[in-house]
Amino acid sequence: MSTSIDEESVTVFSELSSNAILKRAHFMIIFNKRDALEEQQPQLNAAPPGGTGHDEPTADRSASLSMIRSEFLNQVTSRKIYQHTVSLLNRNNVESTIIESINSIAKRNRIPLPT
Repeated sequence: MSTSIDEESVTVFSELSSNAILKRAHFMIIFNKRDALEEQQPQLNAAPPGGTGHDEPTADRSASLSMIRSEFLNQVTSRKIYQHTVSLLNRNNVESTIIESINSIAKRNRIPLPT
């Protein structure tokens, strides 16, 4: 049985979020490859390219990203999940991109940054 990368990612996140050690932890998710999603032709059913999704027709690319986000956000209801979407993570910029994402999430949620 073939499993998509999205499904594997959701499964891993679900397992992490249900781990007893992390039961009171909040999570930060960085969604990668926004640029690749934006370059794809929008799907008529709001599904990401290659995926299946809602039956409601849409031409809105943000609907695909929203659907992907909801798959993760629906895994945990009792804790906060901070999220940020980035265009590209690679070896050369991963540290700066993660720091920028943390700063953006903190600013958006009015969370003081550590000094």
